[in-house]
Amino acid sequence: MNRQRLLLVLAIVLLTVTASGTHGATTVALDRTTATDIVDQDSGLLAVSQATTGFNTTTNRADLTVTATNQLTLTIDKINISVDGTTRTAKRVSPGATVSVSFTSVDCAATVVIEYDTESITQRAERQIDCG
Repeated sequence: MNRQRLLLVLAIVLLTVTASGTHGATTVALDRTTATDIVDQDSGLLAVSQATTGFNTTTNRADLTVTATNQLTLTIDKINISVDGTTRTAKRVSPGATVSVSFTSVDCAATVVIEYDTESITQRAERQIDCG
């Protein structure tokens, strides 16, 4: 009878353990890093080129045209291109589309700042003006 009682107790313990709920995490934190390759301006997600005209060697100023091509497979909501505190904005740039903006008499020592936004990406790039 002791053996039957022992088996009964073990069976009850086993049923209790398997019938009870399991506990899991209610919150999860994920920390991930990404690696980004540095590529030429014309090979990136947004291909950018610049052209200067009317370079004045005395004042170190020129007229600047910046061209940006959307190389993503989704529409860019907004591209801001800024030089010397002046910003030009292009909105809703479709995949493969190209936009150009012009600035007059910019300082050739200045930097062009390009910022663009999509639903999932926000990027900022800075590029020295090349008047040479």
